[in-house]
Amino acid sequence: MNRLEVLSKEEIEKIHRDSLNILEETGVKILDEDTLKMLSRSGVDVDFNNNLARFPESLVKEALRSCPKSFIALNRDKENGVKIGGDSIYIVSGFYASYVLKGGKRMRGTVEDVANFAKIADCLKNINAVGVEVLPQDVPAHVSELYACYAMLDNTTKHLFFSPNTQFSAKGLVEIIKTFTGEEDLLKTQIVTFQSSPTSPLTWERDSLGVLIESSKAGISCNILPEPLAGATSPITLAAVLLVHNAEFLSGLVISHLVRKGVPVIYGYSPTIFDMREVSPIIASPETIALRIAHAQIGRFYGLPVHCIAPDSDAHCHDEQLAWEKIITFFAALNSGVNILINSGMFSTGLVASYEQLVIDDEIIGFLLRVIKGIEVTTETLAVDLIRKVGPRGHFLNQMHTLRHLRTEYWFPELSNRATYDNWLRKSGKDIVTKAREKASKYLKEHKAPELSQENKRKIQEIIKKFEKMKS
Repeated sequence: MNRLEVLSKEEIEKIHRDSLNILEETGVKILDEDTLKMLSRSGVDVDFNNNLARFPESLVKEALRSCPKSFIALNRDKENGVKIGGDSIYIVSGFYASYVLKGGKRMRGTVEDVANFAKIADCLKNINAVGVEVLPQDVPAHVSELYACYAMLDNTTKHLFFSPNTQFSAKGLVEIIKTFTGEEDLLKTQIVTFQSSPTSPLTWERDSLGVLIESSKAGISCNILPEPLAGATSPITLAAVLLVHNAEFLSGLVISHLVRKGVPVIYGYSPTIFDMREVSPIIASPETIALRIAHAQIGRFYGLPVHCIAPDSDAHCHDEQLAWEKIITFFAALNSGVNILINSGMFSTGLVASYEQLVIDDEIIGFLLRVIKGIEVTTETLAVDLIRKVGPRGHFLNQMHTLRHLRTEYWFPELSNRATYDNWLRKSGKDIVTKAREKASKYLKEHKAPELSQENKRKIQEIIKKFEKMKS
């Protein structure tokens, strides 16, 4: 299908030029002295008294030239490499919800929930990688992500995504991954991806910098995810949101480049507006859909791997609002050229996840992947000779052509109803949420990912205990 677009080439180039001007003239606040010193040594104009760095255009362009246009994401066992970039599509579960919806009630996430979500995601054919679906809150906060990492490694073989909250957590995760893989340099062993976010407008906090730096030093691909909030931490106009976002991203790209040249960096975005009436952030409005499309265009302008959140919803329960917001946010990002889409299983503006929603989202993803596949027009698919052979008033049910294309031409749902009303009642009469809940329970009961070796379990547990005793 033709890609969705909302910006012209001239508008994209103007956003790029204005971003360079903001970086060079206004600058970015860097709240870490060591990073400021590194920037100063590399030709950045640094005002140490005000923690301000002004990035020269030449350095930004150098970082853009040197950044890989794609990278290979590997699974837990360093196999099944998938190219991330270009026209590839990579769907990730999660990401970092606070609550799990169970029996109609929001409950704080646990390590067991992290393990369960990973196990369900391991079964879902449209989920390519696994993020921390819910941050566990039944373990000490400073090591919660390390416990999550262990639970995920032990319950899925898929590529993993983390957004470390602190540099301390990032160091712990890097040590676990290095120990698990047996690799000191992770540049060519991309079994995980990290994420780091500046603080809008135009600020890098110490911990976010620490995550970006630890990721770059280790050679781990990093999704740089500015999160300007329209009308609050950026001007309210959508063009200005894109400008603030882009300037912040480019500053992070330069920092990663200076720490270690050639580490993959992803052009990330979490489009959000601020609803002044409800005093709340919103991620599934018409405006955020337009922002998703524009963001993908800018990322493709740079030729970088592009990330965006989707499928998303601001609804708090499994209702019609959730369904339409999930579908349209995912379709907008998917059909605008985003490579990495993350947030499957979540709703309530990213605060809540549920087992059944992860299963439902997998179905939505399969549906929309078939839509963008489009229609193949060839001699074989037009079947002119077959139409002539069968002729008027014939049928095609018994033709080999029908059998040959049945499973490749059409998408077949696993949850959605296609039966007549009477047949639906006869089969079960269950709604889709009930069916998804039962399917998730079946996965949890029956599925077992290839288990970690006892040696790996022991080593990871030792690292977690070591960091648990340390102070962040």
